[in-house]
Amino acid sequence: GITDIEDAGETSGKFECFNVRAMSDGAPVYAQISKIGGHLILFDHFKDCSEINYDGEDLIPVAREFLEKIGLKNMTCVWASSSRAVTSLNFAYEENGVIFYPDLVKLTVCQETGRVTGMEASPYYMNHTERKLPAAQLSAKEAAKKISPSLTVLGTRLAYIPKSANTECLAYEFKAEMNGERYYVYIDAVTGRQAEMFRVIDTDDGTMLL
Repeated sequence: GITDIEDAGETSGKFECFNVRAMSDGAPVYAQISKIGGHLILFDHFKDCSEINYDGEDLIPVAREFLEKIGLKNMTCVWASSSRAVTSLNFAYEENGVIFYPDLVKLTVCQETGRVTGMEASPYYMNHTERKLPAAQLSAKEAAKKISPSLTVLGTRLAYIPKSANTECLAYEFKAEMNGERYYVYIDAVTGRQAEMFRVIDTDDGTMLL
């Protein structure tokens, strides 16, 4: 359903891109295509969504199929939040049961139409590479002892996370709760130290990490 495609110039910075404008379903579309590789780096479909015909969780397979069609495979949804008839989904690359958070793609899906309306894939294309992971020196059970006993663990998995601007680490991700509040705690699988911790908060714009 893409019509009226026109050249919108070029962009330099993290990626050298060709910019494109077009129309779809009566609303404008803007996209950036990388000069190297021809990858879709980002796009936005500026069409309002008002009615809720789809539950946010039901749109995860829709988003995953979209990513597969543009060549991004082995992507796992790691975050979902809905607000104002739009569902925001974060997908990260997964390999051998490990979630690679630096290799992230953000999508928006309209709850009215069930269609993907936006994507930001810069983190994925900046970070995705073949990595040699360190061997975990702790088991998940041992790592769980490193978090506060006040937290009730709801689930755990291995994740590769950004530790600083230029470093990454293998960590156990613990989904937990305390007094009705949800948390994500990351324990370095090599050193046993806490690498990161987030609290989940609900806002008018959806669910966020703090």
